[in-house]
Formats: sequence, C-alpha cells, structure tokens
Amino acid sequence: MLYPQDIIDRLKELVEEKFPGEPVYLDTLPNGFARPSNYITLGKFTGDAGFAPRLVEFSPVIELVTFPERDAHALSSQREVNRRQMLLTAILMPGFVKVGDRAPKVANLALEGGTDFASVTATFSYAVSREEFLELENAPVMEEFALNVRERKE
Repeated sequence: MLYPQDIIDRLKELVEEKFPGEPVYLDTLPNGFARPSNYITLGKFTGDAGFAPRLVEFSPVIELVTFPERDAHALSSQREVNRRQMLLTAILMPGFVKVGDRAPKVANLALEGGTDFASVTATFSYAVSREEFLELENAPVMEEFALNVRERKE
C-alpha cells in the first residue's frame, strides 16, 4: 500500500539531493526556522472509489516550499527565489516520482511565489487495488478452538 507519507518521504530525499545540507521540514514549519531551507506538507488527500471496479484512485496534493537566505535588510534575491523554485519543479518534471516499486503520476503542477519564498504544489495520482484493503478480511479465519483444560487439584 502506498501512503501519502511515502511520497513525502521520497520527495524529502529528492529535495535533500538538490539542496544538500539544508534542513527540510515536514508537516509543520517551526517558528524561527532556518534559512535557506525547504518545507513539504500534505495539503489535501482525496480518493475516488468509482475510478474502476477493482481500483481506488488516490490524489494527494503535496506542497513543496523553498525559503532562500535573507540579506542584512531581511530581503531575499528574487533571482534566487526563482532558481530555487525551478530546482523544486525539476524534481517533478519526469511526470512521476519513483516511490519503492510504485511511481505515482504528477497529475497537476501549480507554481506560486513571492519575494521571500516560492512553492510548487503537485497533485499526484495513483491507483490501489481493492484487494490491498481487504487483506484482513482475506486472512484465514480460525473456525475451531481447541482447548486443553487441566483441572487444578488442591
């Protein structure tokens, strides 16, 4: 089973390759976070059980945000903001992200930014077999109990 956190963990590895030595924050961004740094969070997670008879389609929306260094006047270079945003976009340009033996498709990309940060929001799409959800129901059922009871004599 592929979970959104698996995709986030893989994206973290890819971001660390693009920005070696920089912190990559997951899920929550602490007050006073370091710069330069990056941040990855799950924005939305939807599923479509009507996708196909034996499949469920999932669509996690994951946002990658980059924060460049600031100068002495607390300003960031717009050129550096754009460069960092393009590096994050490059991670997603193959149209999929390899996660273990799966490769969730990048169904949509949205770029946004300002003078202090830039973000790349990716909507992923992948299908999961309904059987993966039924593993517990398909497990062998214990139909008989064999009890060995000893009576304690005093």
